[in-house]
Amino acid sequence: SSGINAEWPLRPGAIGNLNSLTLLDLRDNCLESIPDEIGNLEMLVRLELSHNKLSTLPTTLTPTLQQLSLNDNVFVEYPTVLASLPSLQILDMRNNQLKEMGELPA
Repeated sequence: SSGINAEWPLRPGAIGNLNSLTLLDLRDNCLESIPDEIGNLEMLVRLELSHNKLSTLPTTLTPTLQQLSLNDNVFVEYPTVLASLPSLQILDMRNNQLKEMGELPA
């Protein structure tokens, strides 16, 4: 991974104002956390967060989310918020440190 950003690249809260965003690609940024405001992106269908240093997700993500890439992070457990994503079709969690799968979305 060649990312250089150690923290969130946008001003806190700014992400929640991008109301028309359908794809957010933050791969390869060395991010350790994602702001809760990302859950306000009501049109978001694809979220790319692979190749970071994430171990958790915000407690709320938009229910419109269809594709979520979390591969090559440091998750040790299945994020519980994923169980509340009824539109999720593709989930990539390869190359993490998962110990167990937990509750899968219905």
